Formats: sequence, C-alpha cells, structure tokens
Amino acid sequence: MPLGDRILKLKMEKEMEEKRHVNKLLSVFDLSDCGNPGLPEGTLGRVMFSYDQRKGLKEFKILTREIPEQIRTGIILWLENNVDVCNTEKR
Repeated sequence: MPLGDRILKLKMEKEMEEKRHVNKLLSVFDLSDCGNPGLPEGTLGRVMFSYDQRKGLKEFKILTREIPEQIRTGIILWLENNVDVCNTEKR
C-alpha cells in the first residue's frame, strides 16, 4: 500500500475512534416520583425514546397508562426540549 494511502487510512481510523455517531437508538427508562401533584403518590413514569437520524425521528412515548394525558403531554414537551441525542451518545 502506498505511503499516502496508509497515512489517509490511519487518519480515518483515528477520526473514527474519536467521533461516535448515533444513527438509531431505542431506550426505555423510568422517571422517578418527583412529587408532581398531578400524579398518584409513588407513580413512576416509564418512557420509551425512539431516535432515527436518517428518518429525522425523535419521539418520546409515555408507557405508564395511569398518568393523565395532560401530564403526559407536559412530560413529553419537557423531554423534547431538554434531551439532546448528541449528549446521550457520550454516556
């Protein structure tokens, strides 16, 4: 392999080691009871997060049926405004 090609290959390998990209992500997590007066005491909210970079999809879905629709909407809006997939991939 010519020297120029080897150098280019090494640069590309180094860049791939340093940069990580998330193309698709599916995560299910629980929200703890934060003392929200709209939720029954001890209720945990189970959330599903779907992300697909190619489709431009970033979606949160509340899986806990006991949470009223108005509170579901508020939680989803907060998550959409405060969860950054770029920060998620670094953890």
